[in-house]
Amino acid sequence: MKFPTRIFNNSCTLINNIYINTYRHDFSVHPLINGLSDHDVQIITLSNIFISIPRHVFSYTRKTDSKSVSKFTFLLSYKNWEDVFLEKNVNIIFDNFLNT
Repeated sequence: MKFPTRIFNNSCTLINNIYINTYRHDFSVHPLINGLSDHDVQIITLSNIFISIPRHVFSYTRKTDSKSVSKFTFLLSYKNWEDVFLEKNVNIIFDNFLNT
């Protein structure tokens, strides 16, 4: 399980580390010599992994029917847009728009 990940000239070093709870998982680590650089790859294979699936899945949706669009337009009409329309600097305009 201990193998060098960098071999250069007359030296070799283990510069990559994998941390795992060895009491909880069965695993194996193997080298992969990719030939692309002076660094090789470590591959970890985990077995007996149990993934818990959530019981409740929530999703958020937006209604885009005519009633919700009308309500949104109505609420926008009560906002003061002077800071957006009277400014000349586009960055300040955008910030003012977001703040409004």
